[in-house]
Amino acid sequence: MGKFKFYIISALIITLSFLLISPTLEQFIPLSLRGYTSKIGEALLIGTVVSFTVDRFLKAELLAEIARDVLRFTVGYDLPEQVKQEVGHILRLPFVRRNFEMKLTITPHPTDPDYVKIKMLTCFEVENLSKRKQTYNFTSSISVSTYPELGQSAITQFEMTGRKAFSLSQEEIEKQAIDDMHFRKVTKQISLSPEGNEKTVFTTERVIYFSADDTYVLDILEPTLGVVIDIFAPDDFDWSVYFPVRGDVETFPEKKPSKFRTSGVFLPGQFVSIKWTKR
Repeated sequence: MGKFKFYIISALIITLSFLLISPTLEQFIPLSLRGYTSKIGEALLIGTVVSFTVDRFLKAELLAEIARDVLRFTVGYDLPEQVKQEVGHILRLPFVRRNFEMKLTITPHPTDPDYVKIKMLTCFEVENLSKRKQTYNFTSSISVSTYPELGQSAITQFEMTGRKAFSLSQEEIEKQAIDDMHFRKVTKQISLSPEGNEKTVFTTERVIYFSADDTYVLDILEPTLGVVIDIFAPDDFDWSVYFPVRGDVETFPEKKPSKFRTSGVFLPGQFVSIKWTKR
């Protein structure tokens, strides 16, 4: 923008100078061209003014048009409108989750060995990528138990560390929880400062009952950079973790690993699949 202003101001000075000296120039040009110098100067002046005003808006409109079709320029072909809208929605999200870790503890049910109690302790950091404060919807949800006779699904921990730290008691969680036919959910709106201003860690704990041979699907609802899954289970259980994203998976220890880590990028709608089997 600075160079553009420099060129416009220079053109304006040259044009005004040409208008001022045009009467003098007419004595040195052929008779047939006299009278045109002032008109040339006026045309230059009008062109300069138009460049300074209208041209800026034309450039802005052109940039907006390019921005609307940026995906076409990027991938080399036009995408369906629904796909562009979904990708645009993801690109506009101002948050990203980092250091996401879930510790999943499998405990055999005390009265029925064909079922297990699953405790999921999850913690992660949220980074505000924008330059201003944003409202983040801190949410924890758990699917309604398929086996209510064994126990109800529950959210047992819901807290945040940092400058505005809080921790909901079990009574507060029950009071704020919203139930429908499929999920129990707790949400709290958090004001997050711009990137780098503060470190905030969110922690939740959930309990649910499953079969002793089953699979849990962890839905990724927000852009997340890297996921770690820790599994704690009795020795007579086997388990596996599947990350359907690009990137290598590290496991610890090498023999019958209980920790699985990937640095892959997860987008909203993707998932992690955790499967266990009792021998």
